[in-house]
Amino acid sequence: MKVINKERKHGHYRLSAFCLSKTVSEIPLAILQPCIYMCVMYWVANLNGVQAFLCSVGVIIVDVFAAQSIGLFVGAALRPPWTVTVVSLGLLSMMLWGGAFNTPPPWLRWGKFASFFFYGLNALIVLEFKNAPPIKCKPDSTLPVCNMIDPVTNATFTEFDSGIVLQVQSIDWTVWQYVSVLLGIMLVTRLLWYIVMRSQKLS
Repeated sequence: MKVINKERKHGHYRLSAFCLSKTVSEIPLAILQPCIYMCVMYWVANLNGVQAFLCSVGVIIVDVFAAQSIGLFVGAALRPPWTVTVVSLGLLSMMLWGGAFNTPPPWLRWGKFASFFFYGLNALIVLEFKNAPPIKCKPDSTLPVCNMIDPVTNATFTEFDSGIVLQVQSIDWTVWQYVSVLLGIMLVTRLLWYIVMRSQKLS
């Protein structure tokens, strides 16, 4: 940061040029890493088809850019050791609120709307379970839907519609709605990053 402020003070370049060049130069790496990860993990996990795969890669890339933008803003707004503390606690809180590990208690569920993990995770869930093949029930399954009696065969269900997963998780947004929020987070935090950088005194 000191180097940037010093070079700006001597008029080597404008702040907008620095922010734009940093954003553009990081695009290839921000795209390549999620692509490599998804190309391996998606097919190993045997998930929902080529179209869902391509859309999932797009969601992950947007999620990465949103996270990157938040990191740039926090890094510019705070100074060590506060940066490390806030980023560590903030990321952990967003992961917990976003539902990555468990379901938060009722008094903390409002936090999911402040978590970029929540929007990315739910978009991926929609891509996986909407218009997907039926989910087969195991003979010893403990899922309530698998233990219900089919009135046609008078036996327990052997499979159920994948859309039930979305209903159970209370996911009723479309993929584009989740992606739009992520894009909004990215744009707002990038703008805040620029504003914070511009407001700092040149020394």
